[in-house]
Amino acid sequence: RQMCIRDRPYLSNGLLNAIVAKWSAESKLDTSENIINNYILPEASKFQEFAKSDKLDANMYHMFAAFCDEQLRSGEIESVISAYDKTARQKKKDLMDLDKFMRDESKPRHDRKDAHRVFKRLEIQYKAEILELKKHLKYREKCTHNAVDFYLKSLVLGDDHDATDTDRFCALWLENSDHIVIDSELLMSISSHKFIQWASQLISRLFNENTKFQD
Repeated sequence: RQMCIRDRPYLSNGLLNAIVAKWSAESKLDTSENIINNYILPEASKFQEFAKSDKLDANMYHMFAAFCDEQLRSGEIESVISAYDKTARQKKKDLMDLDKFMRDESKPRHDRKDAHRVFKRLEIQYKAEILELKKHLKYREKCTHNAVDFYLKSLVLGDDHDATDTDRFCALWLENSDHIVIDSELLMSISSHKFIQWASQLISRLFNENTKFQD
C-alpha cells in the first residue's frame, strides 16, 4: 500500500525531506549529490529505534534508500567514472611517452624542450582528472553505503516495502560485502522471514568466502 499524506495528520521533517528530495531530483532543481547532502543525510543521521508501527519513519528510510539506489542503477555514475578513467589512463600513457622522449639525448634539444612544455600542461590536466575520478568514486561509495544502510533501517522499522527493500538490501550487501560494514544489531533485529528468498545465497556466502560479510 502506498503511503498517503492523509494517512497521518502529522508529517515528520524526515519524511518531508524525503518527499522534497524526490521532487527536487525529478524536477532537476539540484544535483543528486547536493540533494543527498542537504536533504537526506541530516535527517537520516537522527536514526533511533522507533516502534515498528511508526510507518512514517520506515517510509522515510525507504525513500532515502531508493533515491541513493537510483543513483547507482541509473548508470550515470558509472558512465562518468568510466570516462574519467579512460582519459586519465590515456594521459598517463602520453606522459610516459613524453618522459621517455625527453630523456632520449639522441633527440634534438629544441624538440625535447617542446616536449617538456607539453608534458607540464598534460601533467596538470592529468592531476585534475585524477581528482575528479576520485571524487566520483567516493560519491559512488557514499551512495552504495547509504543505500544499504537505509534499506536496512527501512526493514527494521516497517513492513510496507519488504519485497523491494529486502531484494535491494541483499543484492547491494552481497555485491559490496568486502567493503560495506553494516550494523549487526540492526540486522539481527529484523524478522528472519524477510530473508527467506535470499537464504541460500546468504548461507553460501557465509560458508564459502572469508570477507567482512561473515563478521
